[in-house]
Amino acid sequence: LRSLQLIMKILNIVPYVGNVSAGPSYSVPRLCGAVAAVPGMKLTLHTLAPLPAAREEWNFAVQAWPRHRFPHPALGRSPEMRRGLQEACQTADIIHNHSLWMLPNIYPEFVRRGTRCKLVISPRGCLAPWALNRSRWKKCVSRMLGQYANLFRADMLHATCEKEYREIRAFGLKQPVLILPNGVDLPPEIPRTSGVRRKLLFLGRLHPVKGIENLLAAWRALAEDHPDWELHIVGPGEPAYTAGLKARAARLPRVEFHGEARGDMRNAEYSGADLYVLPSYTENFGMTVAEALSCKTPVVTTDGTPWTELPAHHAGWCVPVGAETLIPALREALDTPREELAAMGEAGRRWMEQDFNWNVIGRRTAAAYRWLVDGGEKPAWIRVD
Repeated sequence: LRSLQLIMKILNIVPYVGNVSAGPSYSVPRLCGAVAAVPGMKLTLHTLAPLPAAREEWNFAVQAWPRHRFPHPALGRSPEMRRGLQEACQTADIIHNHSLWMLPNIYPEFVRRGTRCKLVISPRGCLAPWALNRSRWKKCVSRMLGQYANLFRADMLHATCEKEYREIRAFGLKQPVLILPNGVDLPPEIPRTSGVRRKLLFLGRLHPVKGIENLLAAWRALAEDHPDWELHIVGPGEPAYTAGLKARAARLPRVEFHGEARGDMRNAEYSGADLYVLPSYTENFGMTVAEALSCKTPVVTTDGTPWTELPAHHAGWCVPVGAETLIPALREALDTPREELAAMGEAGRRWMEQDFNWNVIGRRTAAAYRWLVDGGEKPAWIRVD
């Protein structure tokens, strides 16, 4: 059995990791690192160039392939990647693809044919109804090029939460599903400061899926009654969309826009806020929620994210998507005394320490790979129903 061999060879594929504001650019390399730290796992990450500048601590091999703009840059065509993967699959045990709809996500099923290599797919939120209804032309092209063949012929899928598991089943996929969340790196504790005004923070990509219009509508209803609060919107976005958001916000009091925050600046933003808000229509995981909780900042979010357990952990609020439901939740949160919000932040940090440890996630992912290749007793974190 291969489980008795010293080394299991794993290939991971993600279209890009250069955009540090995109969740997979953090979570996929971090998962690779956690798996690579498990004895017996030899892992290589394949992605499109360019690579991020800060990758000195990566403990796995990485191959960055050129990206061709023809016939359309959004497809991520790379014949070099396909040839490289085809060669690597000859001796690999697992090829694990992250995300959907680009050519790097379509190559795995074709390059592993005729080999023993098993295919694992992490949709990374791409099967959520909201996501399926966006950029339909791209999904139509991807389907014709073989994306559905990848999905339905995969040996196992990976969901980061129960919500994504249900989306996978609703799509008609019946394979085993590994259910494991993304982990979170706990930052060192930063002393919290209290300004004259309290800060409500949104941090992330400025994109329609994030529901920022609903946040601005809620702020319009609440700002006058909460003069001690200000709203900060932090993150990058397409220029036209960002300009539209700023035009809406220009008529509102105490709204500030700031550009992208990276590295330690992200933690400083969270730690400098009294409350974090993520009003998204849908999220595969919602990495910024975990980041905020790790910085002891309580959260208001929606049930379009998988963070429905926030109230149970006394770490925040989770309400149905929409401005009309966001308003009462934010009103309650903005009316909450500083001391109580601080206690909620402490509870959130403890939750992250207990349940979102990358070392545990790496070991469980490696065990799922072993089970898929060699069989034996099924790990409890794999669903077959």
